[in-house]
Amino acid sequence: MKNKLKENLLLRLIVLCVITISLISCSNDDEFIDTDRIQKSELVFTEVSGEGLYAHGDHFHGIAGSTEGDKTTIQFNSKGDAISGNPVKLKPGAIYKVELKSWNQNGAEVQQNYIANKTIADSYKAFIIGGNFVLNSNSATGTGAVFQPRELNYADGTAVSGKYETTGVLSYFTLGSDNAEGAKNVKYVMRKLVTNVKKSIERVDWNREDYQTSFIGNDELVLKYIIASK
Repeated sequence: MKNKLKENLLLRLIVLCVITISLISCSNDDEFIDTDRIQKSELVFTEVSGEGLYAHGDHFHGIAGSTEGDKTTIQFNSKGDAISGNPVKLKPGAIYKVELKSWNQNGAEVQQNYIANKTIADSYKAFIIGGNFVLNSNSATGTGAVFQPRELNYADGTAVSGKYETTGVLSYFTLGSDNAEGAKNVKYVMRKLVTNVKKSIERVDWNREDYQTSFIGNDELVLKYIIASK
């Protein structure tokens, strides 16, 4: 009798484990933010122009009224290596809208998961590392590089409030004439930060070589490419 009770209990435990594993597996299929599950990514550079559009210090003026022009796309594999469109050739004086796109193993776009809502987005920030850029904020002529994350809304439709909340799934970039010479080996990094770190990141911090020690967290997506002058 005791043996039969033990067998029944063991059977129930096995069934419970199977159900639990199945539920976890199904749940994981709907989740993201795991770089091993990103199968491919893109950075789409769209030249923008317009009256009153210019770089000023660490940001841009006139973006809201700008007009979109030619697009250039870099494609990356699951390891973050560029497989087409590399090097990307940019006009030093031009301003580009830069859009991150990523797809999971099911072929679904997932980049918006980084900015699903404010709570999630508070853990993420994009950087462009490398290149030895002269930043516009340090340029004597005001013709240096600017990278400005500029989402206006989270994916749930609520408004992004100010520079400390922006992430970099959507951003704007200029190479600047100060950086026209030579090729720039860079990495677009989407970093997951520990609590309360994001609100300490300034616009001029996008190219800091010490970003990993200054802004504690983990690099969840790293896309490697080359920027060259057009």
